[in-house]
Amino acid sequence: MQQPLLIDGPLVDAIHNQRASLLRNGLMVVAFTSLEDFIRNRTVELFKIISRTVLPFSQLPKELKEAATIGAARSAVYQAGLANRAGKDPIALVQSAARSVGSTLSGALEICEYSLAYSGPNVTSADLSSALGAFQISDPWNEMSSIASRCGLGSLPLKQAYETMQLNRNRAAHDVNANIQPGDFYSFVQEAKSIAIGFDLLTSRAARLLTEGDKSVLNGKKKLSSSIAIRYIQPRGTKYVEHIENRTRAVKVAKDREEAWRLAVGNARRKRDAVVELNSRGVPIEWYTSEAP
Repeated sequence: MQQPLLIDGPLVDAIHNQRASLLRNGLMVVAFTSLEDFIRNRTVELFKIISRTVLPFSQLPKELKEAATIGAARSAVYQAGLANRAGKDPIALVQSAARSVGSTLSGALEICEYSLAYSGPNVTSADLSSALGAFQISDPWNEMSSIASRCGLGSLPLKQAYETMQLNRNRAAHDVNANIQPGDFYSFVQEAKSIAIGFDLLTSRAARLLTEGDKSVLNGKKKLSSSIAIRYIQPRGTKYVEHIENRTRAVKVAKDREEAWRLAVGNARRKRDAVVELNSRGVPIEWYTSEAP
């Protein structure tokens, strides 16, 4: 009878460690892609809002106009190449983008979805800076850090953090020997959340102001973080409380999470505030912007 193959302990451990490493690498790629998708998709949503402005296209900020024309055309060519390799119709994609670019000259404005952050395979830190700059946000990385700090995520140097995240993503995707550690995931979650919240609240405020034709942002870049009021909801015992930043007294006490959100969103809409839900440890788990929901 053939004897079973015996594999010693160290080899078994090595196989398990390799599988765990490959799993962590795959998760890092998926996690970073999710952050990129959020940035891209949210930007497209905000373009739809800005496209409803009563202002003529010529009065929008220079960087936004360039993104909606030159940037859109350049990105459409890149995206058409991807579509072609995926067996999709690149001509239809280019035609759709051309129609959107053409709307900047006459007719109902429709800012092309590819105007920002679609010119390459990844959303780089430069892409993020350009996107925030096109929305007329000054000092974008520090502005995002300011929002994150107010939400309990610490004062991280977010530009460096984002570039490290992207480096880890590229290593995980292209280097079979990359060994993403559990600690890398913990850092990623915190830093990605900081960037997502900061990006969303800042660009949503800017989109509303641009749509309304606010001269303070039409005439130049502006720091907006300090003008964004944040309402927090958080569990307290069996109930949920709503409180406003820098105020110790609760605005509302709700019987459950659903009621807390309903009340907070109603209050936020009246004053154009943001809502951030914190867990029992004071860490953000969900947010809402009343300016571009």
